[in-house]
Amino acid sequence: MTFNPLVLATREEMEQADDLLLSLTTLAKPSNGSGGTAMSHVETMMRMQGHDPVSEDSANPPPVRRSRFFYSPTQSFAEEVNASKSISEEKSLPHDNDEINSRVIQYSEELPTELGDRIHVLREYLLREWAPTALSANAATAQFIDVAQRTLGTAIDPAPLVKFERMIDRALTIKMADFVAKYAGLPKNKASDLLNSVAPQPQ
Repeated sequence: MTFNPLVLATREEMEQADDLLLSLTTLAKPSNGSGGTAMSHVETMMRMQGHDPVSEDSANPPPVRRSRFFYSPTQSFAEEVNASKSISEEKSLPHDNDEINSRVIQYSEELPTELGDRIHVLREYLLREWAPTALSANAATAQFIDVAQRTLGTAIDPAPLVKFERMIDRALTIKMADFVAKYAGLPKNKASDLLNSVAPQPQ
């Protein structure tokens, strides 16, 4: 191994620490049935470090580890995956009967069509009604400022344009509320309730 001058330990201590790390790593792997027991390996490595596992009192604090690494064996990757699976396992229905099973099969055939139709309506509204105005407002004001400033040779006050963009946004919000009310089957006068639900609340 390469000697590291930044670690305050002798080369021999570093070699012994690496040997202990290798031994602990080996112990963490499943045993193949050959060789001594895990405890005998630990005792051997402790004696190599100058510690007597029999005579040391368990009440005494462990010696300061000089190793640059410390490996703490954990459960295997497979065990961790199985544990995570057990958390997200599907719960069985309390009434798992023929009626429920039949409805599940029927609904699995109905849902794709229902979703497809509704997704189409919402997508086309956003593409055809909302996006052209919303996306063009910022681009139009930016181009206006560029043309006006280059023509007049002076800066343009952006305050009126900020108001313009805010009014565009408000108008689109009102139209969106009308659309959502109609889409959800609500009376048209409920659109104001939808507007209030997204309006900034006073502090």
